[in-house]
Amino acid sequence: MYLELGDNHSIFVPPNRLEAFSSTYGDLPCIGIFMQADKMPDTIHFELMLNGLGYIKLPELASKNVAKHVRQAVRMLVEQQATGIVLDLRGNPGGRLLAMMQVAGIFTRGFLWRTITNWTLPIPYPALGVIETKLPLAILIDSDVHSAAEGLAGALQNTGRATLIGEKTAGNVEAILPFCFPDGSQAWIATGVLAPIVGATWEGRGVIPDINTHPSDTLTTALRLLTTPQ
Repeated sequence: MYLELGDNHSIFVPPNRLEAFSSTYGDLPCIGIFMQADKMPDTIHFELMLNGLGYIKLPELASKNVAKHVRQAVRMLVEQQATGIVLDLRGNPGGRLLAMMQVAGIFTRGFLWRTITNWTLPIPYPALGVIETKLPLAILIDSDVHSAAEGLAGALQNTGRATLIGEKTAGNVEAILPFCFPDGSQAWIATGVLAPIVGATWEGRGVIPDINTHPSDTLTTALRLLTTPQ
């Protein structure tokens, strides 16, 4: 069946694999998500650096409360008088559409994305929640950033809210719709692609950083950007 679909994103998920996924990231309802890679770390790290900048490592967008944890981290960094925020998405395999919308809503508002399919009109999606901070924002990306993480970075770049630093992302933003079967298994079928609210999709081309750097220089470049008077 999957050979007939003609894509390498649609997969069959047996009950045992789905149970393992759900035990880590919560139940997956039969609604649209975005495909993610296999490696799915599930904790964020944040700290106030000695130069006064806040640093947040966001390794995934799949776990149930990830957006809540990012919001809490940003709030604490603001309370600690951070002068800017570095959001590190490097290696982030993506995850849930809802988490992408909620994390974006911490920094900006408005309709930022649309999904493009061959069976319906484009569907627009907004950032969700109350803006937590207007501090300068740098986002670190690399070739291992996929799906909803690409959508998050690309949208914040397109609105002018963030400067992207690093390498071009994977260009893997297929929209996945889970179809549920009575035996507890699911078929995750690629049904469309994610795109900015205006413009071409990131599928196949990735998100292009504003400042292209060698991986070893990415964080240093972001710190220099945010500590240099504009």
